[in-house]
Amino acid sequence: MNQLSILSRDAEHYAAMIEEASLPHLVIREVHQQAISNGNTSDCNILLADPNLGAISLAAYPKLTWLQSTWAGVKPLLDVERNDFLITGIKDVFGSQMREYVFAYMLYFSRQISSYENLKHNKIWQPMVCDSLVGKTIGIFGLGSIGNEVAKTAKHFEMNVLAVTRSSRNNSYVDQYISAQQIVDCANQMDFVVILLPDTPQSRGLINADFLNALPKHCVVINAGRSQVVDEGALLDTLQKQRIRAAVLDVYLQEPLPSEHPFWQLENTIITQHTSAISKPEMIVEKFIENYLLFLDGEPLNSVIDRAIGY
Repeated sequence: MNQLSILSRDAEHYAAMIEEASLPHLVIREVHQQAISNGNTSDCNILLADPNLGAISLAAYPKLTWLQSTWAGVKPLLDVERNDFLITGIKDVFGSQMREYVFAYMLYFSRQISSYENLKHNKIWQPMVCDSLVGKTIGIFGLGSIGNEVAKTAKHFEMNVLAVTRSSRNNSYVDQYISAQQIVDCANQMDFVVILLPDTPQSRGLINADFLNALPKHCVVINAGRSQVVDEGALLDTLQKQRIRAAVLDVYLQEPLPSEHPFWQLENTIITQHTSAISKPEMIVEKFIENYLLFLDGEPLNSVIDRAIGY
């Protein structure tokens, strides 16, 4: 009999749906909304967990063989020394939410939505000529399942797609592939920069002052990936000096973003609260069930995390 423990802020919701699924040879042993150091978990071999909670609770699971993450990012689990268990992530779940987020803000700027809001507020009739996404160039950093959805949508808008990726090289939605070493040279082509990279040693600090200074002044930078990919100080300096049009930020080195942080004061910065794509328990449980049935049959699991590359 496989024994499952659940560690998540949505633990009760997960437990109810998994119980309803009546999965064979599985018993839910413990359900917690916070990290634990001990409990009735010594025989649990499967853990469904928010990575931050799972990472600091591993000592309570000596027989753990498989951990299913509830998040797309699993960095906390990669930072621990223990590596004798399989980690599976969440893929092909967040693409639709993320593309809506990205294109909501791209259209916000191209269609001058804030300007029309200001005109309405001041009761001014002043028709404007809006820009179009057609023919514009989007630089997508990270071409996993989410990046692919963004690239696909960009082609519906007849945009040019540049992609920075270490693996995918055969994508019909991409017009040009760029290596990390080429980004500064290609920066002046980008009307929009969309950052979707995971936090890895290779990606950390990739978006630096040299790259930001090479972008055209009308460029909008959208970071819905990981904050560590961007040199936050360099981005702040770029925005304060208005070297680019704007930034849309969903992730930060410190979260919640402190009230005294300069980002809050910048008119050319839009701040969202790490909400570009939300883990919905229904979606996560569907992925867990798929993987559990594979686990039960001794088959390879989906979305296994490669500790060597970080995703």
